[in-house]
Amino acid sequence: MKKLGKKPARASTTLAFRDFFYAPNLPVPPATFGHQGLVDEWHMLGNDQWGDCVWAGAAHLEYAWSLMGGRPRVRITTADVLSDYAAVTGFAYTDATDQGTDMQAGAEYWRTTGIRDAVNITSRHKIDCHVSLAIGDWDQMVLATYLFGGCGIGIELPKSAMAQNDLGVPWTVEEGTKIEGGHFIPAVGRIVTGNVVVITWGTAQEMTQAFYERYSDEARAYLSLDILDAKGLSPEGFDATALRAYAANMGA
Repeated sequence: MKKLGKKPARASTTLAFRDFFYAPNLPVPPATFGHQGLVDEWHMLGNDQWGDCVWAGAAHLEYAWSLMGGRPRVRITTADVLSDYAAVTGFAYTDATDQGTDMQAGAEYWRTTGIRDAVNITSRHKIDCHVSLAIGDWDQMVLATYLFGGCGIGIELPKSAMAQNDLGVPWTVEEGTKIEGGHFIPAVGRIVTGNVVVITWGTAQEMTQAFYERYSDEARAYLSLDILDAKGLSPEGFDATALRAYAANMGA
């Protein structure tokens, strides 16, 4: 079974990408990029039983970032993911309390408290900052994914997308299909077809530009310094100072 779990989008409480976006100060993403191949298995992390997609997606980004930084993949279990879901939303392993997560609230908890892993429960994984992206703007989302090794996307998921995921085909627009609810997916790269790769329900899924532009209702870029290696550089050669400067040109 596949569950959703993102609450409806609301006006951003952080400055928006479009408010500070200044293209000359930002790199141009290559046609293809991403390090999703570093992750052997993404894992469902409870999203087949509960509406914890925001937290499963955060864990999936932490998987990728730890490997991008040249370290062993961070070990985050379903219990860890559900613990953070409970801490922010009051989830108590019942249908009545399984009400999903506000993306902004999740991002702020990630920044201030951090998400739990199975090895160092008291030493949590925090993001440095997060910023909203312009709704449905493909180029901004792609740029954020390239710069920061991933970003978070909120979509109003059509029923057709579940069938496409089952078939292993890209998410495309199918007219006349109903919306099932809100869902959170992390974007992790762009492949030769031009499609962006997102992670959902423990699998890598291609997403077309038309699908994103039709169904995305919010998106956020996250800066995690976990992507920096022992030399202090991201896989794309950016250091912490550069990444923070890029984030400053996107918002706050």
